[in-house]
Amino acid sequence: MSSDLTIKSLGLVTSVGYDVEHSCASFRAGVSKAQEHVDYPIFSAELEYIPVTAHRAELLTDGFVQTGLWLRLLQQALKDVQSYGNLPTPEEDSNFWKRSACCLNLPFIAFDRFGWPFKEIENLSEYFVYRFIKEDYPFVKLPMKTVLSYGPTGLAQTLQKCPKILSSPAIDRIFLVSVDSYNDPGSLSYLEENHRLFTPKNHLGVMPGEAAGVLMLETSTGGSPTNSHSTIIASSHSEGPGEHPDEDLTPFIQDLGRRFTGVIENVLKEAQVELPFKGDLIFDLSGESWRAQVVGWAQMELTDRDLVDFEASSIHIPATSFGEIGAVSATASVCVADHFFKRLASPHRQALILSLSYEGDASALMVQRAGE
Repeated sequence: MSSDLTIKSLGLVTSVGYDVEHSCASFRAGVSKAQEHVDYPIFSAELEYIPVTAHRAELLTDGFVQTGLWLRLLQQALKDVQSYGNLPTPEEDSNFWKRSACCLNLPFIAFDRFGWPFKEIENLSEYFVYRFIKEDYPFVKLPMKTVLSYGPTGLAQTLQKCPKILSSPAIDRIFLVSVDSYNDPGSLSYLEENHRLFTPKNHLGVMPGEAAGVLMLETSTGGSPTNSHSTIIASSHSEGPGEHPDEDLTPFIQDLGRRFTGVIENVLKEAQVELPFKGDLIFDLSGESWRAQVVGWAQMELTDRDLVDFEASSIHIPATSFGEIGAVSATASVCVADHFFKRLASPHRQALILSLSYEGDASALMVQRAGE
């Protein structure tokens, strides 16, 4: 990132809140709606029924699967970003939307999870998802590749491209939209086949969740009249091997731990913060041991090099309320940080948003209280 990006509005839908205020307040209060998912029974290879504990936004998503489910979540999140920022509708101010760009981040489209042919991923996501956003917001410009399937680290990857997009004289702002759900039949089966589900026999698995999030960003000189509580001042991303090993995880964990430490160090350097860093640390830990081992590896390295003071920092894990929300995890973490700053709920002025993907990507970004 070559310039700070001010967060002018937010939208978030999770299992514990159908808007950003209720979702973040629920997380602060320790609220969780984890319960047995009975709509789509999962069976083991031996045909044994597997009880699945999930975080569901059932009032929105019951009866919908995959892209239909995504659209239900997206529609609510887009309504929320308009309401939260008091933004005009396309009918009220078409020029506002004509000068807006939009980019959508989807889950990493693994064939064994979604069944989409690799060569058709872009066409299918455009047809089944993005065209419906364009119907509701027809003036939104479509920069670069409009639909990305970067997964949990997608926000940091997209942020790297934002300054160039916003440097265009025709663009004032960009909406970064993300959506994911592990609660449809294909995703549940994918998690079970890869031994990733939290079950009575596997306590080191994830509880599937579902969410959609939206960030409306402008440069620090942007002229939107909406309130701002935070600014994204740095981001970094490291691309991994693109797949998770089936057997020996040690080389994978060591490599990912080194790269995870590297992206954190890059962000601390770019943000020019005093070291060791003391602030909010928001992790996307969700129950899997490999991710905890990577975080532990990085924690030792960052502590030994006096880069992060973990004892003086506050650690937050949104998955305790939201479940595993994949591609939305970083956006939800930014919403949590912004909520802390708005409500003065944190003694800190900066937050590190830290993300890891099953395919081995790592990312970090820093959010700072506005006006600092």
